[in-house]
Amino acid sequence: MNPAYEALLRELRRARRFLLWRSIERAGVVATFGLLLLAVVALLLALVLPLHRSEYALLRSALFIGALIAVAFALVRVARSRSGMPEAALEASRLTDERDDGLLTAFELGRSRKDGDPATGYSDALTQHAVRSAADRAASLPLGRLRVWRGRSTSLKRLGIVLVILAAVAAVGGSRTVTTVTRIANPASAPSAP
Repeated sequence: MNPAYEALLRELRRARRFLLWRSIERAGVVATFGLLLLAVVALLLALVLPLHRSEYALLRSALFIGALIAVAFALVRVARSRSGMPEAALEASRLTDERDDGLLTAFELGRSRKDGDPATGYSDALTQHAVRSAADRAASLPLGRLRVWRGRSTSLKRLGIVLVILAAVAAVGGSRTVTTVTRIANPASAPSAP
């Protein structure tokens, strides 16, 4: 394999890692948001309603199932994310101009041709020059910006608001909050139904 194409692939792999990190972060924020919202509802219900052992066990089961669903959602979302080499090349190209796809073109041109693949119509020297130029350009791009996603600050603010609401519910519950959380964690410590 030609050294210019290897350099391009190295930079595109770096871009791909940033895209993967971005999708993991997005999925984690969404899953955490849902789980914290479920925790607020569970704590609020446990503080307001006179619950017994079976209801506390049901709340604990609901929180556990919610956590499993949140993890499954995050894993599916990351697995379905677009973080392949062509996507990394396109996203990296778009760091400088929204309509630019030069790195993707160089990535496609640099691939080794198999029998039966259509000819590109370019000479080997022109192809190598385009790939070398794209590798140099990719090395100078601020690939770290690929980690930042649109709506990140808004999502983190929403997550912070839910966390503040959870803390407020816990503070309003006072000393009952500790007892309630203990009963949710260990329903056997709750009073049994009459």
